[in-house]
Amino acid sequence: MADSGALLTADGRPAPAHSGEGKPPRFYMTSLVIMSLSFFLVYTAFSAIQNLSGEYVGHAGSTSVSVLYFVFAASCIGGPAVVDYLGQRWSLFTAFVFIALFCVANWIAVGAGKGAEHDGLKYAVLVPTGALLGFGASFLWTAQGSYLTTASEHYSIASGRPSKAALGTFNGVFWGFFQLTQLSGNLLEPLVSDATDDSTSAVFLVYAAFAVAGTVLIIFLPSIGKVKQSDKSAPDRDATSSSLQIESTEEEEEKTTMQKFADVIGLWTDRRFVWFLPAILLSGFEQGFIWNDFTTYYIPPVLGKKDIGYVMAVFGASDAVASVSMGKISDAIGRAPVLTIGFAAQCLVILLFIVHGAPEDGTTEPFWTWGGGWGSLIVAAVLWGIGDAVWNTQISALLGDVFSADTGPAFANFKLWQSLSIAASFLYNQHLGIVPKQLIVYLSLCIGYVCARMASIKAAEANAAAEAKLRKYKTSATEEP
Repeated sequence: MADSGALLTADGRPAPAHSGEGKPPRFYMTSLVIMSLSFFLVYTAFSAIQNLSGEYVGHAGSTSVSVLYFVFAASCIGGPAVVDYLGQRWSLFTAFVFIALFCVANWIAVGAGKGAEHDGLKYAVLVPTGALLGFGASFLWTAQGSYLTTASEHYSIASGRPSKAALGTFNGVFWGFFQLTQLSGNLLEPLVSDATDDSTSAVFLVYAAFAVAGTVLIIFLPSIGKVKQSDKSAPDRDATSSSLQIESTEEEEEKTTMQKFADVIGLWTDRRFVWFLPAILLSGFEQGFIWNDFTTYYIPPVLGKKDIGYVMAVFGASDAVASVSMGKISDAIGRAPVLTIGFAAQCLVILLFIVHGAPEDGTTEPFWTWGGGWGSLIVAAVLWGIGDAVWNTQISALLGDVFSADTGPAFANFKLWQSLSIAASFLYNQHLGIVPKQLIVYLSLCIGYVCARMASIKAAEANAAAEAKLRKYKTSATEEP
């Protein structure tokens, strides 16, 4: 008996295992791996440099990162227009070139030395490349989200399954690769330093080489055509196979740049997107907490600065493993239970931190000294990594579910609001005490979780309607003489 979830041809036979492009499922999985590996190489470099530039480059490094995020937030609205003009693959390549330039600029700045007389050179190379990177990031994530969603739909259709069936898995694989950069970036620095007699210049040169390698690899990413919206829920009843008509970007009705801007801004009043907004802001606040507060007020007093990298490597490993597993689990049992797991994991950590307070130097409190000081911090890093994986994979997958007809504006808004919340967390970090910042994260967790659940309900309703329509087409197709 044929799988009830599989697509059928007009005469009732199981559909062949290929998409409307004539490609087998492994083609789209290979495309996903190429894109994920490219991001892994590039962001191994960028994430580490972002963490280290303030320490090794000084104020010029911190300023360039601030400029990066402000330009990123300001230019996100134009992201879809750039992707439509360049295409998904060349948008990714162009953005990676900007990241590689930023990494090279940091290498130059590190080589200039720490004296104040070199500050002019540092600002001259870092601020412009930081601004370029911020602009590139505005369309990088739009292209990434659109490409991943399209590839997952083709993969599902080529496998004879509903078009949204693999969206969680594809997001899980991508974010698994991406979150491994937390592990690789944090471990690469001490390894290279030990091998080169603590040469900071050599460390930053290796990072630049990683960024260049990822930029070259993305050139080999295959182009993938878009699937017609009408074909996502029903096969062509007059066709002899399940081949879907592919609609390329060039065949779509052309929109002006202002219309594309309007599409992004228009989502601000779309009730479907409004449910996403608190969850997106949460994803920024919780990342700001782990990178700002956790590494400043929790790890150093207990273990010292030298062990920050090792604790954060555990966070990265947990995030990577959870990204892959939670993506697969959400495809199997639904998004709601996975969202609950992420909420519970991070909520437990922040409540324990509120109860016990931030540790002080030389603390003897049992909670902070358990396991020689490693116990509570490692558990917190693992649980926070699980939560971060849930928000990254599930928000991306839900956006792909709800806005599959036009993913560009949705993913542009995702990164716009996420970058604003990250920038806000960096800003208030210097002006608020520990307790207010803990409460901000806790409240954003509660509100973001409730709204994410509502968004998942809306997505489930939309998918149920599409599957009901698909079953109707299957029934009518098998009943035809």
